[in-house]
Amino acid sequence: MQDPTAKLIDILARYASGGSPADISATTDLAALDIDVLDIPMIFLDLEDAFDVSIVPGTGFEGLTSVGDLLAVVQAALDAKNRPRQPASPRKKSNWMSTSARA
Repeated sequence: MQDPTAKLIDILARYASGGSPADISATTDLAALDIDVLDIPMIFLDLEDAFDVSIVPGTGFEGLTSVGDLLAVVQAALDAKNRPRQPASPRKKSNWMSTSARA
């Protein structure tokens, strides 16, 4: 799996005021990018599309201070996507919705 940093930086650079991808690194403060608060949902949608992941609802810029923090959110979503799923345990059959008449 390749490093998602470059793709994430390209996405952020589209929304940053006057920034170019060359000016952004993992240590860059998100506040320094001067991203409009109305663009945040679009950034998350772009990230979900670019990496084919689902980012946990409620994850926003509030708790994130650097590009590295946002990268950690994306990496966690990628890890969750690539984690093998546990097989579902078989369900017990129940007749609680049975249409059969009981005598």
